[in-house]
This record gives sequence, C-alpha cells and structure tokens, in this order.
Amino acid sequence: MVLRRLKGGLRRLIGADKTRGKMYARLCALGIRAQLAERGRPEEKFAGAHGYLGLIDIAEGPIRWVNVRNVSGTIGASHDQTAYVHYMIEYGVADSRDLPEVNVRRV
Repeated sequence: MVLRRLKGGLRRLIGADKTRGKMYARLCALGIRAQLAERGRPEEKFAGAHGYLGLIDIAEGPIRWVNVRNVSGTIGASHDQTAYVHYMIEYGVADSRDLPEVNVRRV
C-alpha cells in the first residue's frame, strides 16, 4: 500500500499521468483515427486551463481535437482535508464560418 502511494505521488510529481494515453487507446478501440499531439500547442491551455495533460488529434469528423486535463485540490476543514483529482475532457469542433476577429479579456 505504501509503495502504491509513493508510486502515485511520484507519477504526479514528474507529470507521468497516463490518462491521456488511456483516452487515446479508447478512441482508437472505437475505430476513431486519433493521434497523440505534440506538446505545447495553444489549444492545450484553452481558456487559461490548468492541469492540462495534452491533446489528442482526431483525423476526421466534426471533432478535430480532444484536450484532456485534470483539476486537483483539497476540500474540508483544515484539520480534516481530503485530496481530490477529477478529469475534464474538452472537445474542439472546427467552425468554417467567416467570423469577425474579436479580442476577449478575462476580468
């Protein structure tokens, strides 16, 4: 049990979360032509997202990429806190409409 916790903590520390790889494998198992994207693309940090694990490119269909990210923190009173991690999946859908360019500011 201690070894499992140590391994999990080390994996989080070095960023070796396997969630993106699992999502990629599941998409491929469904027959979807997917590919792990290179790190550092702007879509990874869409809307200032934190905890991004990386993109998966989709070859065909309306969804062009999938962004896998995690959100972690603690809840509870200071003497009885519980850590949590949950995963979010964002889907990028291509839009071929000719829209005007806008500037968006976060307040």
